[in-house]
Amino acid sequence: MRKWLIGVLCLGLVLGLCAQAECSVPQMMNYQGKLTNASGMAVSDGNYSIQMSIYNAASGGTPLWQETQTIFISNGIFSLVLGSITPINLSFDKDYWIGTKVESDSEMTPRQQMVSNAYSFRAETAIYALTAGTGTQQFSVNKCDIDVFIHYIHQ
Repeated sequence: MRKWLIGVLCLGLVLGLCAQAECSVPQMMNYQGKLTNASGMAVSDGNYSIQMSIYNAASGGTPLWQETQTIFISNGIFSLVLGSITPINLSFDKDYWIGTKVESDSEMTPRQQMVSNAYSFRAETAIYALTAGTGTQQFSVNKCDIDVFIHYIHQ
């Protein structure tokens, strides 16, 4: 019986470590927008340097995360992946705002508050379900398979 339990524990650890990369949440997010001039007209097509920053305040403060990308803008429309250069290592357990700065202009105001998408509400439910009844509030997305395995062993 003891060898069987040790074998199951080792198997769970190996599977958990192998699946860890699949379970990790990407430290990137898509961001799209339309860039216009002061008259409300789309900027000319071309490459633009855009600096994106994340703050924990609607105004003022120091960026918690920041990166600059050179992207092509067509008819004012742009799309970029935040975190593709500098991973976004924030907990996302509080309110955040995105600041945008194009070329040598000042950062645009007001900053845009980051909000949930529909699927993130489901993820919060899943985290609650995994920790319910365990007596702990700790949950690590990067170790979710191991946590789930331990959770079921202890029941």
